[in-house]
Amino acid sequence: MTDWPSFYEAINEIKFTMLVTHDEAGLMQARPFTTQVAGREGAVWFFTRTDSDVVADIRRDENVLLCYADSSKNRFISSSGTATLSHDKALISELWKPAYTTFFPAGVDDPALCLLRVQIAKADIWDSDKSAMERMVTMAKAAVGIKVDKDELGEHAVLKK
Repeated sequence: MTDWPSFYEAINEIKFTMLVTHDEAGLMQARPFTTQVAGREGAVWFFTRTDSDVVADIRRDENVLLCYADSSKNRFISSSGTATLSHDKALISELWKPAYTTFFPAGVDDPALCLLRVQIAKADIWDSDKSAMERMVTMAKAAVGIKVDKDELGEHAVLKK
């Protein structure tokens, strides 16, 4: 996987991400988010509340990091970009699911409901088609001093816009 469409497909397959922002002290703060759609307008989209701590952090510093992990496929993705808020009612309605009323009791008409749009600038992707056993054997070889090529564990790709 080395292109942007594949990147967006990969993160669409992973249900949750950790969204990392900088809090008021400048420390990094990670929170779990559910990706609503990836790749639309070249961005990744999430639901949030305008009165949330994550939005307060983004208003101070729009630079964010998204960390995805799919251990069943040995795929790990770290992507950085800039976050903005959207109040696009048509898109909110399109992406809305009834289960979200747990977090947004007033539904799509909740005045605090908004979309968080993350424009990805760079993504690091670690992907391995090796089985857990193959990776374990490779790491065991390295542990006892047998020289192994790190590519035996999988591939790393960097995407930049």
